[in-house]
Amino acid sequence: MTTQLMGSALAAWPLGQFSDRFGRRTGLITGQICGVIGSLTAGCGVIIGSLPVFLTGIFLLGFARGGLDMGRYAAADANPVSRRARAISIVVLGGVIGSIISPPLLHVIEPFATRHNLPSMSLPWFIMSIFLFLSFLLVFNFLRPDPSEIARAIAKNDNKLTKESKLLYDHYMK
Repeated sequence: MTTQLMGSALAAWPLGQFSDRFGRRTGLITGQICGVIGSLTAGCGVIIGSLPVFLTGIFLLGFARGGLDMGRYAAADANPVSRRARAISIVVLGGVIGSIISPPLLHVIEPFATRHNLPSMSLPWFIMSIFLFLSFLLVFNFLRPDPSEIARAIAKNDNKLTKESKLLYDHYMK
């Protein structure tokens, strides 16, 4: 846990600066890529029985966490002030649902690990990498325009949102 918190703490400021400069979407994607690499590294560490490899993966997952926590800010950026709390709560709810669903999955994947002669505690890390990669694909392909662009338009109280952002906003937020 300490290694993950160190990664998260060390990532927060640079990823925040990176997101401010290149957009929230790019910051989220960076966090997801770090998460995929980190979870694969942690899973390999479990399989080969190497604590340093495992802790490196956990550190990278902390770095990912630092980036992915910014998803809350991206949700806030993409919404007018009156709807920001709702948007942030939906992002947080996704994490809560994931933490509730994850433990029972261990019982489902344990027989698979046994059949393939793998340590049962290695598979959750690999499954995490799959979910992070799917999340990466969703953000990469569908999070347009960047939430920071929407935030700038909202902050200016400007109705010059791009046609695409206005359609997305109208479709998902009303």
